[in-house]
Amino acid sequence: MNESSCSSPSQADVAQEDRPSPWRSPRSIAVGIVLLTLVAYLPALWCGFIWDDEGYVTGNGTLRSFAGLGSIWFKPGSTQDYYPLSFTSLWFDYRIWGLRPFGYHLHNVLLHGLNAVVLWRLLRRLDIPGALLAAAVFAVHPVHVESVAWITERKNLLSGLFYLLSLHAFLSFDDLRIQRADAGTKPRSPWRYYVLSLSCFSLAMFAKTVVVTMPFVLPVLIWWRRGALTWRDFALSLPFLAAAAPMFIIVFSSNANFGGAGVKIVGDAAAGGGQWDYSILERGLIAGRAMWFYAGKMLYPAQLCFVYPTWDIDAKSIVQLAVAIAAAATPIACWMMRGRVGRGPLAAALFFGLTLGPASGFLNYYFQRYSLVADHLQYLASIGVIALVIAAAAAASRRASANRLAVARACGCGLLVLLAALTWTRCYAYRDLESLWRDTLDKNPRSTLALVNLGALLLERGEDDDALTYFQQALKVDPQFETAHSNMGVYWHRQKQPARAIASFQKALEYDPNNADAHLGWGAILDEQGDTDGAQEQYRRAIAVAPEYVASHFSLAASLHRQGKVREAVKLYRHCLELNPFAVNANYNLGSHHAERGEVEQAADCFQAVISMEPRHAPAHFNLGVIRLNEDWPRLAEYHFRAVLDIDASDRQAHDYLGQALARQGRHREADQHFRRSMGGP
Repeated sequence: MNESSCSSPSQADVAQEDRPSPWRSPRSIAVGIVLLTLVAYLPALWCGFIWDDEGYVTGNGTLRSFAGLGSIWFKPGSTQDYYPLSFTSLWFDYRIWGLRPFGYHLHNVLLHGLNAVVLWRLLRRLDIPGALLAAAVFAVHPVHVESVAWITERKNLLSGLFYLLSLHAFLSFDDLRIQRADAGTKPRSPWRYYVLSLSCFSLAMFAKTVVVTMPFVLPVLIWWRRGALTWRDFALSLPFLAAAAPMFIIVFSSNANFGGAGVKIVGDAAAGGGQWDYSILERGLIAGRAMWFYAGKMLYPAQLCFVYPTWDIDAKSIVQLAVAIAAAATPIACWMMRGRVGRGPLAAALFFGLTLGPASGFLNYYFQRYSLVADHLQYLASIGVIALVIAAAAAASRRASANRLAVARACGCGLLVLLAALTWTRCYAYRDLESLWRDTLDKNPRSTLALVNLGALLLERGEDDDALTYFQQALKVDPQFETAHSNMGVYWHRQKQPARAIASFQKALEYDPNNADAHLGWGAILDEQGDTDGAQEQYRRAIAVAPEYVASHFSLAASLHRQGKVREAVKLYRHCLELNPFAVNANYNLGSHHAERGEVEQAADCFQAVISMEPRHAPAHFNLGVIRLNEDWPRLAEYHFRAVLDIDASDRQAHDYLGQALARQGRHREADQHFRRSMGGP
């Protein structure tokens, strides 16, 4: 073999070198982004349901039936917010997972990973340097844990997906529109992509209306790409605004009296909302500070908190005014420097500010009562900060030497590892309600929301003294916090001090006349004292202020039932089941009514529904066992009586009926044992 044949590469060698690595294919990169997201959010998969998940999942009756799916779309007000696409995704999750939180969390994590993939493709299409790193940072940044690990924020992830897809389709439309304008080219019609973009935007609105700012972002995107705008470019945004308007009206009208993200207390009514009477100047101060706050959390994600400390807004403060002016001056400065730094910084700043607009302080939303900022509010807006910082770093690294380029890549990998580790750690705060509230109080000890909800959780567990401590701390922070007063009423009621309990409920109603739980608590005490008329008056007031609150209707129904007004009570029980087919107590009481009337099958259906929701509901098992025994189905009866004894082994009546069921099967020795135990024997 001669020297030339050894040194010259063959055609096969050349082809092998030119072939792209399978690890760099778009599909492999997309899978890698999703896997990175799964690894970073692995602890979130084992988190449970937390605050507000009750209204969205565990206590949401619309998820339980096909009729509920219709209500989600066509009955605004049947769900906590009118976000039908988001609730539809939860409806499908319920079909698969029931009330097992793992599946819901897995869905959230995969949606977030998919969003990161779509973002990578979008940034790459826009020729933004470092597109892959920016998408990976978006995937693992800890500020997004609140959106991903909180099942309620499925709406953020789903709206984000269709928002990004809408931008993709709009870019296709814009590219084809430019090609058509060039002489001698005849590309296919671009309008199909415009319609697709508009459709995706509408779906994003059906998931969460926060994406309403997209029509204002589109001109920014066009200007950034071409450096100029025409009136026609602005006109392209008008159909998007027209599509957004009806959803905005529906959402505000259906949620006007709902309470939004209301405080969850021992009951599950939505607490009444406070009022935020800020002047235009004060709202400007809030917005300016919020912009810097959110950008700061992206650059330095330390002390992330579910409820951040509230801000004292002072229109006379020179410092606060300077902060707001600096926020407003930033895009002006970017405009003036565009000749030196390009259009990118201004486009990123405008995207960030416009996308944050609805949550910046100019519009009221319920959570403002507890904090003027929240991590999940910058889910999409964060893209502006991430893309700008990563693009600047990537552009600088391209001009570096080979050694420095290797260092830059190592730093990029290190950044991802650090952010993923912070995300992993942050997920543990969302394991359960107690973890969430204790983590919040560690960082914000004056959070009335955390104090009241942790106290309510301890009260439910029977740790009354500890619960009282948290309620008292909440009232020290805010003496007019009606939910703390209402929970104090529940505490005093449990302590057999009705006078103090009523005084607390009255105090709660003094600060919020629409507090349904205070009316219910007061009514329950009057019922115990024999004042039936007074109790029913309180229940009716609770219904008046919270007509969708099942507990109000059930309390009135139970009171009427005890009074002998069975027809009215049954009507209310059925109304409870219309509001929530999975209302356990309403199903049980209605089953008892059918059993008293000899309507055996209807009673059995009700008791079976109760057991399907609460498998350890002893009275339902017992009554269904009696029905099956009377129908001469001793084996089924045996199953239900054994379920009762598994819950309470000392239940003599259950032993007696189990003995009868066994005797009918010819198992007399076993039956005798239970008959003896029913009479107090060993």
